Amino acid sequence: MNQNNQSNLITIKSTLEIWYA
Repeated sequence: MNQNNQSNLITIKSTLEIWYA
């Protein structure tokens, strides 16, 4: 579960970096 949450945060971070690049 913790691993899954960490993966989700990485995905969100990557998405935000793309949107706000």
